[in-house]
Amino acid sequence: MCSSLNYQFRNCPVPTNKIFFHLVVQFFIGGTEYSRWSEYHQYLHSYKTEEEYVKYYAELSEKLKWMDDYIDIYCPSSAWGYITTRAAYQAIKIAATYFHEITPTLAYNGYNECEESIAYDATWFKGYPDLYFEIWRRVTQKSISFKDAIEEVCKLNMFPLRQSMMETALEHDYTMKWMEEEYQTCTKGIASGDAEEKAQKLIAEAVPTLVNKPKFYAQYITKKIEIARIIGILPREEGSEDLR
Repeated sequence: MCSSLNYQFRNCPVPTNKIFFHLVVQFFIGGTEYSRWSEYHQYLHSYKTEEEYVKYYAELSEKLKWMDDYIDIYCPSSAWGYITTRAAYQAIKIAATYFHEITPTLAYNGYNECEESIAYDATWFKGYPDLYFEIWRRVTQKSISFKDAIEEVCKLNMFPLRQSMMETALEHDYTMKWMEEEYQTCTKGIASGDAEEKAQKLIAEAVPTLVNKPKFYAQYITKKIEIARIIGILPREEGSEDLR
């Protein structure tokens, strides 16, 4: 195993014509970088199939964004079963129409991980950029405390998805402290005098860094291909940098 790049080969010696086939991205016991590493590293797909899967997953991530409107993280909709069936059908159709290297099983796996990713974003990120921006506006423009800003935004019920979180923060110091720490992380890059548009952009960029979102199979493949190019299994892309 190469410790700096964290990879190994499944079988040794590896047949020359199967070298990419047996390349495995390493994962540290107890780590959470990849959602299902125990499954990913056992997949036996060709480079062509895995490369196409990355494109397929990117297409799903774009085409299934509509699902976000139907996710209720506190009380799942009774129509969610219909929504997921419709989305799964759309995913399989996309694979069958445009990505011929993708098997039905792999296509459905991609759909499941895309749905999981959308739900994860809704749970951990949705609403927070706008919430923290509105708090920042009040803290900076009215010179009020973070707690007072939370109370004001909460009374206006501007963010129903995060309303219960704000109410809890106003009742419990621990939650208030947790939210304020997140707020400080998201706004630390904003300089005095920055325009609201810039502040909003910086906050939106910072929110996804608050939680280490597990990576899925598409990200595993991307890392695998990156390693393969560095160690010479695949040709280097023009303009790429050595990440070692």
